[in-house]
Amino acid sequence: MTKLKGVMACLLSANFSPTASYPQIKGINFDLLHVIEAAPSYPGVKHVGGDMFEYVPKGEAIFMMVSSSFRS
Repeated sequence: MTKLKGVMACLLSANFSPTASYPQIKGINFDLLHVIEAAPSYPGVKHVGGDMFEYVPKGEAIFMMVSSSFRS
């Protein structure tokens, strides 16, 4: 595997530990634009803003963070 996508994964930096442990893996952090704008940078991770219901960047594997504790 050379590319790993993280959808809604910007909330926790631990989600990108595979890119720290395996530098040959390039990560794509895909989340809503306002979340990406505030995201810190991580080595080997490219931040991409968008809507997962419209488009998801290509990759060999996907890590999707799901939370049932969304609050308004």
